Amino acid sequence: MHKIIGSLSLCLILILTGCSKTTITRSGAPYINAKSNVLVAPFANLTETPDAGTRAKMIVANLLHMKGFQSVHVYQLKPKQKPLLQVAEKPLSKNKAISYAMSHHANYIVTGSVTEWRYKVGLDGEPSVGITMQLIKVPTGEVLWSAVGSKIGSSRAGLGQAGQDLLTKMVKGMPKLV
Repeated sequence: MHKIIGSLSLCLILILTGCSKTTITRSGAPYINAKSNVLVAPFANLTETPDAGTRAKMIVANLLHMKGFQSVHVYQLKPKQKPLLQVAEKPLSKNKAISYAMSHHANYIVTGSVTEWRYKVGLDGEPSVGITMQLIKVPTGEVLWSAVGSKIGSSRAGLGQAGQDLLTKMVKGMPKLV
């Protein structure tokens, strides 16, 4: 009886873990100083999901703190007046991001795009997330590190969980701190 329950448990674990797939492709990671000032710029939202870029940006900012960066700043849009409707945050051009980062004494910019942030259509409705990310050196504009990742979670996982899992793995592959 115990062998049957153990076998069934093992099969269930294999089925559940087999439902989730993560793919990340990244460039090499240089070493950078943990005391460097890092600006997390808006992530372009290339999806139909409102605020997907803002969600990714905020998750990345917190993950960078957890990675060990001591000074992480998040770009915040300061509207002149309160909008009646929620306005999606627009990504900055590379030149504007560098100019903003220089005015805030940042050494590096982290930016990217959200290419997918939704539940797949079907019986299971698995969460599906796609992200690109770059680390840019200020003021040269040189891209020091870049990554592209995607994750399809299990039908029991939430969309936020799938996004956080993917971003966590991507940030772990970022430059090593010294």
